[in-house]
Amino acid sequence: MKQTIEYIIVCCIGLIFSIPVAFKIVVSVFTQGLKTIKGVNYRSRPRILTDPRFGKSSYLHLKDITLHCIENGDPRKPLLLLVHGFPEFWFSWRHQLDSDLAKNYRIVAIDMRGYGDSDKPRGVENYRIEKLVEDIRQAINALGYDKCYLAGHDWGGVVVWSFAMAHPGMVTKLAVLNCPHPVAFQTYIRSNLTQFLKSWYMFFFQLPCFPEWLITRQDLVSMDIALKGVVNQQELDAFKYTFSSATALTGPINFYRAAFRYPRRGAEGGSRKQLTVPTMLVFGANDKYITQEAAKLSGKYCSQMEFQLVPQASHWVQQDAPDQVNRLLIRFFGSSSGGEDDSGDDLRESATTAVRRGLDAAKDIKDGVREDVGQLLDDLSEH
Repeated sequence: MKQTIEYIIVCCIGLIFSIPVAFKIVVSVFTQGLKTIKGVNYRSRPRILTDPRFGKSSYLHLKDITLHCIENGDPRKPLLLLVHGFPEFWFSWRHQLDSDLAKNYRIVAIDMRGYGDSDKPRGVENYRIEKLVEDIRQAINALGYDKCYLAGHDWGGVVVWSFAMAHPGMVTKLAVLNCPHPVAFQTYIRSNLTQFLKSWYMFFFQLPCFPEWLITRQDLVSMDIALKGVVNQQELDAFKYTFSSATALTGPINFYRAAFRYPRRGAEGGSRKQLTVPTMLVFGANDKYITQEAAKLSGKYCSQMEFQLVPQASHWVQQDAPDQVNRLLIRFFGSSSGGEDDSGDDLRESATTAVRRGLDAAKDIKDGVREDVGQLLDDLSEH
């Protein structure tokens, strides 16, 4: 009963947040015409999605679902599993797939259920956290491993935090990007008004249909705003292509709906909140969704966690500061032998840095600050 009442309150908050958005859309229709509510344009599959630099495409046939993934590196090496966030897919890890990480690891970047070329089951209940955690467990086994190095960003961070708490023996080391420990975030959002307001979209996403329509209108102009300065036009087309179908956003938004509708602590290890897996939390300093205080609070729930702040980086830290993130991952994960012998870490890091600088001189490094989600949707409604 208590859970039902809490969810009703959450939906009411979401409805309140939707009122100014809806009002601005109505005003834009009267002032700018029907162009402000047009849908998605047709586009063919961008060639960059099949670029061999990122690795090969394959599918993992799990018990109840099939997940798409891209893998690179030597299949005889330890597994490094990468889990994306919202609204992304495997492509958000392209800079890590095509990096020195592939020399020491078999890197696999998955499309989570509901995303990209993975299965998209219907129903909010199919996106409960325990199902997402089970997908990771089965994916590791399907790839032929019983443990792995694990990294997650944004919603992928929520999943990998939860997985490491539920199955610590299957994680050698954990790297989380711009996502606080779930318990730390739940605690902080209840006590901090700034974080509550930054997270307003989570409540807004509880509404049916409206969030999907709002994001996809005007040919996914929300993607233009969200990824401005982070991706080039070719990369932007890849994101728009992936989220251009009629149901492409329902699964991803159902992650948020399920989180409120089916709150469950069992997938986070029950009452065992202290994570024992060696953990690194990488945080883009200019994240406009999550405060640094919420992220730093994560250390309270980890027995060994290092916090790495990336100056000038946004929420999309592995995309707009890829070289710094890659260096951090290479140093933290250590050698391919499992990271137990760290005596050569400094030497490896120096050599890696020198090589990367030579390669990066020929690349176009793009730095940008992402618009806040709330500002994004508000600005979007003014178009």
